[in-house]
Amino acid sequence: LRLASVAAPVPAVHLEKFTNGHNADVAPGPSIPVGQVVTWTYVVSNTGNVELTDVTVVDDHGTPGEPGDDYNCTVGVLPAGDYDGARCVFTDTAETGQYANFATVEGTYGVTQATDIDQSHYFGVSTEIELQKLTNGQDADNPPGPAIPVGQVVTWTYIVTNNSSVALTNVAVTDDHGTPGDPSDDYACAIGTLEAGAADDTTCFFTATAE
Repeated sequence: LRLASVAAPVPAVHLEKFTNGHNADVAPGPSIPVGQVVTWTYVVSNTGNVELTDVTVVDDHGTPGEPGDDYNCTVGVLPAGDYDGARCVFTDTAETGQYANFATVEGTYGVTQATDIDQSHYFGVSTEIELQKLTNGQDADNPPGPAIPVGQVVTWTYIVTNNSSVALTNVAVTDDHGTPGDPSDDYACAIGTLEAGAADDTTCFFTATAE
């Protein structure tokens, strides 16, 4: 009499989380403009040899100490070797800077629980540039501005600040020289690359004589 061998039950589950389609386990992840939609997709696989029940996904939404904003998704029953990649989808809007969140999947076989975790990342990109123009050292946004004798030198200084969360390239200043309809006398100044949070107040100067 030969007895057939029976494999021991091995409950196991695997979670793979995608951020806008990217497997972003490691920072920084995809760059996403601030305010745009972020979509997380959760692929749950039963990697064991027994059926799992009560399969659920919980995402901490980037706030591990605050369960009130968690994303919860119920997959339910997942047969051995099967997977679900369509049921659990979570959307939000991108925040500024580096972002990370953790998701956990749990499934049950009898009294045994199978779990797995996966982390994802993105970098929220904000682009903002500020120009401050000084006339003979004065912030003359409103008329009349400084009183300058006709024929004396007028110097305009251009302070450019990168208020973005990333470096900006091809940064350039153009001044219409008081003749917006005539580009031939424009002042053009190339700064080039400006790192995030950096300001340039030395590259761009323009001088003329007062009219």
